[in-house]
Amino acid sequence: MILNFRFWNLDLSEVCGFGLFLLWEKVENDFMKVENVVLQPTPNFSREIGFFLSGLEKVRKQWREAVVDLSKDELARKVFLEVQPIGTLILHIAEGEYFWIQTVIQGEEMTEEIKNLLHYDMWFDDFASKDLDLQYCLNAVETVHELSRRALTRFSDEDLEMTFVRQREDRESHCSLRWILLHLIEHEATHKGQIMMLKRLLRGGQS
Repeated sequence: MILNFRFWNLDLSEVCGFGLFLLWEKVENDFMKVENVVLQPTPNFSREIGFFLSGLEKVRKQWREAVVDLSKDELARKVFLEVQPIGTLILHIAEGEYFWIQTVIQGEEMTEEIKNLLHYDMWFDDFASKDLDLQYCLNAVETVHELSRRALTRFSDEDLEMTFVRQREDRESHCSLRWILLHLIEHEATHKGQIMMLKRLLRGGQS
């Protein structure tokens, strides 16, 4: 017996087989594992600040997992002459976080200890000449982040619209706490993408 459809000619066995496939697919779907993917606020902070921190730490976890197997050579190697190496980007992430939390929010100048830790202005220097390994860079990031966490414990959700002044040579910007925390997530996500792309380029397209 041949069943004629608009686009196909299927015999009965093929139709039955197709029907069993649909049935099996439905059974699989009925028993498919369902997971809830949610973002929880970092504990011991106000709810909204906790959400900002957990968002930042989620992005950080992604690039940390990407760099865990990098050698010192890969950390320092420039893919393109005008593009900073991965090691410089990691220290730059820490330097940016220190600037916004400690300098802008806390009103504290960068100490010589922190300048030495972060190799201040590495962006304009040669990372390879510093002979730094991955663990050093990750420790620097965590040291700065611990300072940030301590600073943010004193704020509540009601403080998110509080503004802080960023001084520049030609102007000053009044930035809310909410904006600064969001900016830090955006900044880290931008450099996460750069780090992951540079790693692929260093390894000939392999992640």
